[in-house]
Amino acid sequence: KGYAMKTSRSIRALLLLTFATAQAALSADDLATRAQALLEDAAKAKRAVGMSAAIWKDGAIAWEDAVGFADVENQVPATPQMVHRIASISKPMTAIAVMQLVEQGKLKLDAPIQTYVPTFPKKSQGEILLWHLLSHTSGIRHYRGAENVSMEHYDSTLAALEVFQNDDIGSA
Repeated sequence: KGYAMKTSRSIRALLLLTFATAQAALSADDLATRAQALLEDAAKAKRAVGMSAAIWKDGAIAWEDAVGFADVENQVPATPQMVHRIASISKPMTAIAVMQLVEQGKLKLDAPIQTYVPTFPKKSQGEILLWHLLSHTSGIRHYRGAENVSMEHYDSTLAALEVFQNDDIGSA
């Protein structure tokens, strides 16, 4: 438990630094220095086998680096370009992006999801609104079996949604 808490704290600190400073008037060098220190601290504590991070500021990558290994067995170093499973970290990142689009008037929280994904079938059990997705109250099921560890590549978001779209809402 303590290990998991420490790991999530380090990752949370790096994410908070990224989001908080991306809006701030810090120079790219100051951002890089702070992020590099957090990444190195996480590596020293050996909380992750391999880790990469980047900061996007003013339309470009302001800093990127990686520590540890992409493949421990073969001692292949991690790179900023390596692909990670980020699992549930996607949820707050997506919520932030959606709410920024709501603030800009590009999305509406009370709109049916078909407004943005017209091919998603309407459900007889009720309408799914955008805010239902953000609050995890849509009734769309969680992954079943090994779906959550699948390494299948989807060519589009629509292809990925096919896993869930034909299920009734509220089904386990």
